[in-house]
Amino acid sequence: GSGAMLVATGTQTALSPLQVLLVGQKEEDFFLIREILERNSGMLPAELDHARSLDEAHCMLQQKPYELILFEHETGNAEAVRLLTEFHHTGRSVPFILLTENADERTIAELIHSGNWNCVAKSQLDGATLVRSIRSTMAMHSMQKEQRSAEESLRKLSSAVEQSPDTVVITDRQGVIEYVNPA
Repeated sequence: GSGAMLVATGTQTALSPLQVLLVGQKEEDFFLIREILERNSGMLPAELDHARSLDEAHCMLQQKPYELILFEHETGNAEAVRLLTEFHHTGRSVPFILLTENADERTIAELIHSGNWNCVAKSQLDGATLVRSIRSTMAMHSMQKEQRSAEESLRKLSSAVEQSPDTVVITDRQGVIEYVNPA
């Protein structure tokens, strides 16, 4: 696709298109979504690939670093959740949007529970809605990633303090001791 250029303070940074994977059987939905994304490429440059089954999606995800997955609701939700959870455990959490006809609440609850999610009803599938959903999903995902990395740093720091041979004492402003490490 044509890469949109982002000009910032005299330096030119090529904004590489968002790599999106659509998982679903319906060819016409692929063409529709691809057309919507092409029309809105000024706001959000994106490239769309199509996997017709979850197995195919699984293979494609291993070959290319997709940044977002769009799931057709018919792809079998339990399976979709399993696919995402599996990638999540290998350390690759991929944000996703569920394109739903009429998802039942239990299914949506399961999806929400499995990590990053967003739901877009197919009847409302137009450029503005799709771009807005993609943007908010990506933003939420990167916030969650930052939070995880901050938590990880905190864990490392506290385990270093715990294991340090030096004495570490933490007090509050009044000098009341709140923590002393084992040493």
